[in-house]
Amino acid sequence: KRLSISQKEFERVQSKVNNLEALVDILKTASYEEALQQLQELRRDTTSASDPISTSMDLPIGVSLQSYTDSGIHNLEAKSSSSISSTDLETSLFELELYSIENLPPRSVIETSIAGFYSSLSSLFYVMEERTCQAMIEYVFDAGSPIFIADLGEICGLAALGGGYVPEPLPLVIREKLIRTARVHKDQSIESHPIRGMRAFALQALYNFSEKRLGVRMDIQSGLALARWVGCANVHGQATDKLSPVEYAEYTQLYCSLICLESWFSSTVGYPSELTRHEIASVDVDSCVTTRATNFHAQMASIGVLTADVYRAMYVEEQPRFSAVQELYRRLDEWPSSLPETKRLGNMIHTRDPENPEQEDVTLLFVHMLYLSSMILVHKPLLVALADRSPHSRASPVSPGSEAFGECTYNRAILGAHQLVRVNNLLAWQRTPFRHFWLCMSQTYSACTVLLHEAAQTMLILVSYSSAIDDALERAFACIQALGEARESDPGHVAGCYVDYAKPLHAELVLLWRDIKPPTRNGGGAEQRVLDLGTVAARVVELLRKPFGHPGTLEDADEEGSSCGFMACKGKLWT
Repeated sequence: KRLSISQKEFERVQSKVNNLEALVDILKTASYEEALQQLQELRRDTTSASDPISTSMDLPIGVSLQSYTDSGIHNLEAKSSSSISSTDLETSLFELELYSIENLPPRSVIETSIAGFYSSLSSLFYVMEERTCQAMIEYVFDAGSPIFIADLGEICGLAALGGGYVPEPLPLVIREKLIRTARVHKDQSIESHPIRGMRAFALQALYNFSEKRLGVRMDIQSGLALARWVGCANVHGQATDKLSPVEYAEYTQLYCSLICLESWFSSTVGYPSELTRHEIASVDVDSCVTTRATNFHAQMASIGVLTADVYRAMYVEEQPRFSAVQELYRRLDEWPSSLPETKRLGNMIHTRDPENPEQEDVTLLFVHMLYLSSMILVHKPLLVALADRSPHSRASPVSPGSEAFGECTYNRAILGAHQLVRVNNLLAWQRTPFRHFWLCMSQTYSACTVLLHEAAQTMLILVSYSSAIDDALERAFACIQALGEARESDPGHVAGCYVDYAKPLHAELVLLWRDIKPPTRNGGGAEQRVLDLGTVAARVVELLRKPFGHPGTLEDADEEGSSCGFMACKGKLWT
């Protein structure tokens, strides 16, 4: 019986070898068109087998989605095969190879790229201790030690991520080869230990996060599912029966990173987060303390939990309750007081050296930006409700008749937008290591819409306050300029889309303001200018009504056959 099984296995392997030899012969001897057709068929077969989700996404025609699957596909876009050059074909064949035990990546590339991660992103998101990573590198590249395949996968994933945050970023083809190696060996990490599985998912999520890929949501949810299995979301502050106290401490830090990613991603892009109230409440911020004196991981965890609560209270619940809004206000007010005096935003604005910024200051300014974006996220629906009631009334939509609360809502939203612009200027996106985080572009755009709303509403109500209108238009233009500069480091064109939405409205408001500004007011056609201003103000409110960065609605996206909501609406975002 064993001989029979061996014979069948031999025949199966021999059949595979014959098929591969035939394929190689076709690629070597056939015409270019035939070879290309064969390669495309092979890719389609591989994609359907290894990535069933990619075949069911039903993306609208014409959407160019920077996607990446295990089959090696880079750009999923509607273009004819005739536009693919021989160089592209050779590159694709090269990228189908992976690093392995027999074909290790260059050690210098690994060490330089990982150093890039620990000099930038590691201050925001925990993945693993640097000493643990260094031990893995030694084991992998030490000729006398056996190589554990999970070690190779994890250091390749970390290098792929850090390679985008070094002074001279790694070529994309090398980073893709590294991340594909990590993806293929991810199962080895999961089988080795749950903590390594969570680490592998966190690495994949962070990489897809930076590259604007839809796989980020799947990676985050997979990591959280593993955390639920081992009990991170159910036990607060103590080890479970599956983990020792030391392991639990590392788990909770990874869990905080995944929670931050989920809350940041869902609240900015606009999909319903699957985090439960219990999971949000179970985050132990104190356990996120690291060796850094300023405790960035704990601050990121705190902001992540706050953002998740904001999204649930203001956008998931059917109607925001007055008590819920007041509670969010209280928490928003408390967070700055948790920082040392020198690290609060007002002091940092006046003391930071823009020419020689410290890495800690850059990181903390980034956290301040996320905090301010949460503040704006609270107020956007309230601003829209105020505008819908009456342009002359600021009574609160959650507390009818409360003029004082309505005025407070308006002022807090404007203050948050103004401060976010100041942080944006301090960060100097073209130099910051976080320039690849496109969701910061979304926060900048969000502040821009609030500033345009301020300018339009002030023109309608208080034309005599010319300095406030000039200031709002100037700051909105600064946001548009920052988004324009971000186009260079944004291959997904998200920043460009934001500019296309905001710039025309800003230009119209500037022209209208020139006509009605008190020193140069032109008496003719006043009635028409008021009508024009009302139209532009209404268009700004419509931008403000879409809190996640896109003027289209979820219904529009559904009608176009997209399952991605705002991420693929109109074929603009995530392209």
